[in-house]
Amino acid sequence: MKAALRKLLLPLRRRIRGGPNRGMWFSLFTRQRFLRGDYEPAFAACMAASIEEGCVFWDVGAHFGYYTLLASRTAGTIHAFEPGSENRRYLTAHVRWNR
Repeated sequence: MKAALRKLLLPLRRRIRGGPNRGMWFSLFTRQRFLRGDYEPAFAACMAASIEEGCVFWDVGAHFGYYTLLASRTAGTIHAFEPGSENRRYLTAHVRWNR
């Protein structure tokens, strides 16, 4: 039942309210810490500061794509991989919504 509910609610989205991904679209059905923008704040700040403009960014085990989106603000090329089919659906939606 939980999987069916997730699939049904996946298209519902909301803008992230704070942090390095502020303003980007994320699924409403993900955890609140993503939507608030306070997911791993110290690591996210360090990551944002260390991504050089135009670099190639690899996100292996991308989960929902939080760091993929963070890298999209600076990196030139991004390769994101997620082996889990359910998480990959979220990753694909988040990348599509944020172009």
